[in-house]
Amino acid sequence: MSTPGTKVVLLRWPHDESALERLRDERRPRLLLVDPDGPTPEIADELEDWVRVPAPQQDIQARILVLEQRSHQQQSTDLEIDDDGVLTVRNDQIVLGPIAAALFRALLERDGAVISRDDLMRAGWTSGDATRN
Repeated sequence: MSTPGTKVVLLRWPHDESALERLRDERRPRLLLVDPDGPTPEIADELEDWVRVPAPQQDIQARILVLEQRSHQQQSTDLEIDDDGVLTVRNDQIVLGPIAAALFRALLERDGAVISRDDLMRAGWTSGDATRN
């Protein structure tokens, strides 16, 4: 089951153990809801956490929030662009043109912050020959 409006998947442990490996392979954030008498799971990575249930809703929500934040941080670090304009997203690559590569670098450097049109113009068109489309 997924949480509303998030990408964190809630799994009953050890009942949903079969789905866990698939979600780990997909790098999906997951919260394991451990049965009261169930064994504690070994956490595989930073996108996984567990809580023994029943647990206060605030505790579950806090763990979900942390997993969402970790997932966002992980996704932002999955993007790279090299000096030749090759953009790598996880294992996929695409070659960008010089202007697109320069614009993408400017966006990556700001990491989600708003960039003014003037800053983008300076990043993409160093010769100043940009026109409006």
